[in-house]
Amino acid sequence: MGKKQAMKRLIDSTKQAAESNTVIELLGFRTVQIEGVLDILTFSEDLVRLLTISGELSLFGNHFVLTSLSDDCLIFSGEIQSLECERSTRK
Repeated sequence: MGKKQAMKRLIDSTKQAAESNTVIELLGFRTVQIEGVLDILTFSEDLVRLLTISGELSLFGNHFVLTSLSDDCLIFSGEIQSLECERSTRK
């Protein structure tokens, strides 16, 4: 197998894994991007609870603002103190 085919295979498998899992990108404790969001359970200035593909995700902090929204991706900014993940028992 050539390098080009190997790279394409790696990219395809990475995309497939991302589509079936929640992806969380934390940028300096000020911004978080979350892919795989199914529902917003709670949203306040100091708590965000989300239902994701993988389970429930809670963000704790201050001054949360929803800065971007798409079909399954949300971006929040604010002072992120901590986050908590609880894996779903559904398969």
